Amino acid sequence: MMAKIPCRLLFLVSLAFFFLLCRAQVSGEDSYSAYLKGVAAAREGDFALAESYLKDASRLAPTSSEVWGELARVYLQESKFEEAVSAYNRAASLNPENKENYYGLGLTYLRLKKDALARAQYEKIIKRFPEEKEAYLLLADLYTSTGNRSAALNTYRKILKFLPDNPLILYNYAVLLAQQKDYRTARDYLVKSVGLAPNFIPAGALLAKIYWETGNLAAAEESYRRILELAPNDQGILFSLARIYIEEKRWAEAGAALEKITGPKNDEFSRLRGFIYRQNKEPEKALLAFQEALELKDDPQTRFYLALTLDDLKRDTEAMEQLRKTISRDPENHEALNYLGYTLVERNEKLEEAEKLIKEAVRLEPENGAYLDSLGWLYFKQGKLSFARYYLLKAARLEPDPEIYGHLSELYRRLKDNKKAEYYRQKSLSFPRVLGGNP
Repeated sequence: MMAKIPCRLLFLVSLAFFFLLCRAQVSGEDSYSAYLKGVAAAREGDFALAESYLKDASRLAPTSSEVWGELARVYLQESKFEEAVSAYNRAASLNPENKENYYGLGLTYLRLKKDALARAQYEKIIKRFPEEKEAYLLLADLYTSTGNRSAALNTYRKILKFLPDNPLILYNYAVLLAQQKDYRTARDYLVKSVGLAPNFIPAGALLAKIYWETGNLAAAEESYRRILELAPNDQGILFSLARIYIEEKRWAEAGAALEKITGPKNDEFSRLRGFIYRQNKEPEKALLAFQEALELKDDPQTRFYLALTLDDLKRDTEAMEQLRKTISRDPENHEALNYLGYTLVERNEKLEEAEKLIKEAVRLEPENGAYLDSLGWLYFKQGKLSFARYYLLKAARLEPDPEIYGHLSELYRRLKDNKKAEYYRQKSLSFPRVLGGNP
């Protein structure tokens, strides 16, 4: 026989059940309200208040992936990265099909400088959503920034299957190809990029640079000129165009391009300007430009050009001093080695030192006609005429030059062969004199 339950106890149990039911209903309403208030606060930029509301929402609705995802985004805004990772992982575990949580984790890991973990999130997205272009782009960028060029190239190849006509993707892929010296393929992708977006200056500039690197100066000039139509005062493009003009010995145009550069000057700018002044036979201006370049950066090659200019001004002692400083800073500067050695030969001084200097230059550049000429002329000065003839003839074969022909004329005159002496004298006179040195 069952005992009767007192009416008072039944009443208390019913009342408790009623309150629990009401509390459950109120909790559901409170969690959604807290969530909405948190979202609103986050949108207004009050992340501390947003965090407070969303924490309340997460306690009231602990299985809501939306609440945890929003809380993770707030933590990320507050730079609370470890908390963001925890919240994003909770959101992802509750709803594995929401790719935004993986993107959020990837970004958070990047902020924590944990590139491998960030990469894993993007790879997870691609595995779950093979058509997700954004994940491929982020993964390619991550591979590029961490120096994994091979993986970046492979990822861009996959992206190009989705986006074959995207100028930026074509450009990014070409950048990587150019970095590994695959200029031909890089050029083809850049041509396509520029064709799709004629105003995309970075692609045009890289295309011009590749033309320059591969020796197609006409195409490089055309590309740079096209960019200047879009950006007439682009300092970098003007500078690059000036370099092309210098390479082609178009001194006036090179000078005009440099004159248009109004931004901060660097040592290379001053050095190029000095080189142009020197070619235009304005050695005093060239001297000032090279001195200015050296003040900006003590570069051995700039000092070499300064020495050449001092030599132009007949300031031989100072020129030799600068040449010795150049060699001291850069012992394998074959231009300076040869120039100092040849200067000593011309002055008929310290011929033993001159021989060591010139032979070192020839060792470094054995097929350089100018250096072989210096060695031949040294032997001429020393009276070693058979050695002189060997090196001077070899120099003339490698580098037809008026000075070399002049030396051969002097040699054959010493050998009493007036016919050959006159022949080489005439060949020497047929060449215009050009100042030496390259920028």
